[in-house]
Amino acid sequence: MFKFEVSVKKNVDFACEVSDFDSACETEGTFQKFVVKRSGETPLTFMGVRIVQSSRMKTTLTDSLRVSAAVYKTRDGKFISSLSKTGNAIPDSGDHRATIHDTLEEALGWLKGKGVRINNR
Repeated sequence: MFKFEVSVKKNVDFACEVSDFDSACETEGTFQKFVVKRSGETPLTFMGVRIVQSSRMKTTLTDSLRVSAAVYKTRDGKFISSLSKTGNAIPDSGDHRATIHDTLEEALGWLKGKGVRINNR
């Protein structure tokens, strides 16, 4: 079983959902329709499965920030990584980033490049 934990730099640590990596990548199951927001771009709409998702809210007296990261596998075998930041200091639309990759390693690498730390266990 492959487990990983997602956390973000700057004191926002994620509570992690753990997935069985091998079975998630085989995608023998029911596909769902996902619409993943992207700031300033058309949302990504696809049929697939979510391999892992993790999010955390950090709250202070005057502000709150929710950071969420996810990786999906599409029915066509592509991988999508997404990172969203929303909160009081960011307008309702928030900051949503997502992109399509050919491999899981590329999807995880994209998240790492955005400041997400991924631990394999």
